[in-house]
Amino acid sequence: MKTFGITLHGTGVGWNIEGEFRNVGFYKNVYVWSSSSLEATEKAKTKVKDILTKEPQLYYLDDESFSLEVDKIEENINPLRIFSNEGFIFYEVEEDSEA
Repeated sequence: MKTFGITLHGTGVGWNIEGEFRNVGFYKNVYVWSSSSLEATEKAKTKVKDILTKEPQLYYLDDESFSLEVDKIEENINPLRIFSNEGFIFYEVEEDSEA
């Protein structure tokens, strides 16, 4: 097993801030134990989707517009990173932007 650090880029997420809808994208670092980069990617995506579904102010715009892609993947990183809990970096998507 190896330790992987994966940076995911998500788009197609809605954020309800005090009743005002915002279309947002995000970046999120996720650290996982895995035997392959493919398996690590799936674990990371599952973790992020689980977190998003637990946040009441966040929701998927729709299944077609939601996207979660790997921005960067690193192998054999410090195993202690598994225990870190880094937050999301959100950005607002402009109406005519494709993010």
